[in-house]
Amino acid sequence: MSSKIVISKSKSLFNGGTIFTVLLDGKEITSLLNSSTIVIHDAGLYTVQLKAKWAATQTLIVKVEENSTIYLVIRNGFKYYSKIYFLFFAISVASTFLLLFKIIPSKWVIIVQAILYSLFTLYHLFYFFFKNGKIWVLEDIS
Repeated sequence: MSSKIVISKSKSLFNGGTIFTVLLDGKEITSLLNSSTIVIHDAGLYTVQLKAKWAATQTLIVKVEENSTIYLVIRNGFKYYSKIYFLFFAISVASTFLLLFKIIPSKWVIIVQAILYSLFTLYHLFYFFFKNGKIWVLEDIS
């Protein structure tokens, strides 16, 4: 019998159309749009990594046993990114409408915008430089 590694993508706004290349022990195996199944004929340790054109996941070491199925999922690496992004987007749209209708915002609105823009930028800097973050994370959910 053979074992399987099943790789799927979590539902996310930010990686919905991204096509990943699946690397098994450094060799290109297949492409992944939504989910992919890799059939393994020999039990043992394997390294799995997914790459897009401009970024990659971490390398995950997977122990495959005889007649087993390993489930992996790729998800967005930013834990709070979508919530902060939509807040950032809402503030930008609100600012555009204020300028479009020639409404001068109060200084408090400008201060709140500056604070939120700063938090958005600091989150990116902290995540990438201090946490060595990845845009996508590959997890074993089996």
